[in-house]
Amino acid sequence: MIVIFSSFTVDPSRRGRLDAEMAAFLGATADQRRGASIYEHLADPTDPAKVFVFQTWPDDDDFTVWSQQPAFSKFLDRARASDMITDANAAVFQGCATARECPSQ
Repeated sequence: MIVIFSSFTVDPSRRGRLDAEMAAFLGATADQRRGASIYEHLADPTDPAKVFVFQTWPDDDDFTVWSQQPAFSKFLDRARASDMITDANAAVFQGCATARECPSQ
């Protein structure tokens, strides 16, 4: 299993726009994320500048297929070109079947 946890810093005044774009993206690409048991966009309830994306995939193959979808590439390109997101980090854990098997960072 692959677990990916990403965090983003966003201008709080543009957070609503990012949330709307992410919701539209997730809705439009639901059938393209075959294999993902979880793919969630989450808002930090205590910090309006923080958002997270949490994903789980059964294996590299399913994640690779998803990451090569044109919709995924276009969304990433738009996000990178936008000044909405000022900071992004991701932690990737591979080979995890349980929480104990995934090292913490």
